[in-house]
Amino acid sequence: MLLLVVAAILARSNISLLVGRSVSDRLHRRIERELADVPTVDRVDTLMTMFLGLDDILVAAKVDFRDDATGADIEAAADEAERRLTGHFPEIAYVFLDPTRSRSAGRPARTTQDEAGRPLDGDT
Repeated sequence: MLLLVVAAILARSNISLLVGRSVSDRLHRRIERELADVPTVDRVDTLMTMFLGLDDILVAAKVDFRDDATGADIEAAADEAERRLTGHFPEIAYVFLDPTRSRSAGRPARTTQDEAGRPLDGDT
C-alpha cells in the first residue's frame, strides 16, 4: 500500500514534466521584462516558456523590434537578449526570438501563458 501511495505522489508531481510545464508566473514576468528592456525591442508580443527537464528552460518569443532596426541590429539584440537571460537565469538553456510585426498597431498586444501552459490574452 505504501509503495502505491509513493508511486502515485511521484507520478502526479512528475506528469507536468512530460507535457512541457511552463515556468512560474513570477519568473515568466521577469523573463518578459528582461526581453522588453533590450533597447531595440519595442514589445514582446508572445512569450512561451517550457521546462525541458528538471533544470533546463526553453524560452520562445515573438518580438516586435523598432521599425528602424536593421538586420544587424536585430541580430545584436537577439544576442544581447540571450546573454541577459542566461546571465540572470542560468537554468535557461535555449532562447528563440522570432522578429515579428506587432499584431496590434495601437496597443501593446501580448499573448502569454499561465503556469499550466495555457495561452492568456491581455497584458500581464
